[in-house]
Amino acid sequence: MKSFGIFFIILASFITINLWFISKQQLSDITNDPYRSLSQVLALLGIVFMAITLMLSTRLHRLEELFDGLDRMYLVHHIVGSVAFVFLLHHPLLLAIKSLPQFNLASLYIFPGNNLSYDLGIFGLYCMLFATIFIVFIKLPYHIWKLSHKLMGLAFLLGSLHALFIPSDISQNMILRIWVLIFIVLGLLSAFYIIFLYNTIGPKYIYCIKKIDQSTDIVNVYLMPIGRKLDFSPGQFIYISFKNEFVGEEHHPFSLSSAPGAESIRISVKKLGDFTHKLPLLQENEKVHVYGPYGKFGDWYKKRRESLILIAGGIGITPFLGMLKQNPPPLNKKITLFYCLRKRSEAVFLEEIKKNIENNPYINLHIWCSEESGRLNANKIRELLGEVNRNLIQVCGPPAMMESYKKQFMKQGISEKDIKLESFSQL
Repeated sequence: MKSFGIFFIILASFITINLWFISKQQLSDITNDPYRSLSQVLALLGIVFMAITLMLSTRLHRLEELFDGLDRMYLVHHIVGSVAFVFLLHHPLLLAIKSLPQFNLASLYIFPGNNLSYDLGIFGLYCMLFATIFIVFIKLPYHIWKLSHKLMGLAFLLGSLHALFIPSDISQNMILRIWVLIFIVLGLLSAFYIIFLYNTIGPKYIYCIKKIDQSTDIVNVYLMPIGRKLDFSPGQFIYISFKNEFVGEEHHPFSLSSAPGAESIRISVKKLGDFTHKLPLLQENEKVHVYGPYGKFGDWYKKRRESLILIAGGIGITPFLGMLKQNPPPLNKKITLFYCLRKRSEAVFLEEIKKNIENNPYINLHIWCSEESGRLNANKIRELLGEVNRNLIQVCGPPAMMESYKKQFMKQGISEKDIKLESFSQL
C-alpha cells in the first residue's frame, strides 16, 4: 500500500500537466512564451502539491494506510511541501524575470499594488515564506513552531483565491478549473480539520495519569482510561496533550511501551530536551488527551513469517517493549533483539525484557554496550548470526543511527523493503 500513495501523487501531477497542456488552443501558445508557460505549470502543480501536503497533515488512518505508517506519510508530507514551496516561489519570479527590464511591470508580481486578485497571491506568497523561515531556519519553542504551520493554511487560502480570480487557463478551461477546484476544496477542508476540528472530533481518548516513575534519565508515565479505552497494536504510538501548566498542552508523539489489553497504557521517555525534562512535573490524576493509535512498525513482528532482527538504540527500545509483550507471542519465527547502549547501567528495561522472553525459545537477546565492544554494525551482526539476507530488519533509535544501519544492510544485499525504520524524527 505504501507505493499507492506515491503513485497517487505522481498520477495527480501527470493529470495536472496534461489538463494544462490540452487547455491551450495551439502549441505556439506554449512555445512562444516559455517563461509564462513554465510559470503556469509550476503554479498549478504548486496548488496541487500544497493541497496534498495539507491532506497528509490530517493524520487520517485511511491516508496512513496508503503510505505504510504515519512516519512515512509525514516524510512524504515534508518532501511534497518543500517541492510545492519551490514551485510556488518560482511562479511569480519567472513572470518578474520575463518582464525585465521593465522594473515597474516586474514589481507587480512581487509587491502588492491596486489589483486585489494579484495581491491575494502576493500575500499568500509572503505567508508561505514566513512560515517556511520559521519552520525550517529558526529554532522556536514548540508551541510557536506549531502555530507557524497554520500560516501555511492561510497561504493556501490566499493562493487559491488568487488562482480562481485572475484571468488564466483555470478560468478559461472548465475541466482544468474543476480539477483544481477539487484540490482546493480538499486542501481547505484538510486545513480546517487539523486546525479547528482535530482536537475535538479526531481519534481522542480521555485518560488520567495513574503513576509516574523515573529510572536514571528515563521517565515512565502510566495512564488509565476515563471512559472508552484505546485499542492499539504492539509497536504503535500515540499523540498526547498533557493538561499541565508547566508541561504545556501541545501534541507530542510517544511510542507505547505497554501491551495491548493491559489495564493501563505506558509511555517511556528519555529526558533529552526542554519538553521531556518537564515530564517529572506531571501530577497523578491529571487528565490527558490521547490521540491515535498510529504506526505500522509492529506489523512485521505480528504478521510476517520470516526471521527478524530487531535493533534498538537506547530509548528506541520502547516500541519493542510492547511487541515483546504480545500475547500470544509469535512462535516458530526466530527473533534476535539487539539492545544497544553506551554502558550497561543504561539498560533500564533489561529485567522487563528478560521476563517477557523467558518462555519463548525463539527470541534471543543481545545487550551491546559501545563502551565495551565498540559500535554495533551490520558486519558484526553478520559475524554473530551468519547469513542475514533472509531476515527482515527493524530499527528504532536516533535518526543517524537508523540511516547508517539502512545503508550498511543495503550494501550487504538486503532489499530496502526488508529494512523498516521507526522514523519519529518525521513526526
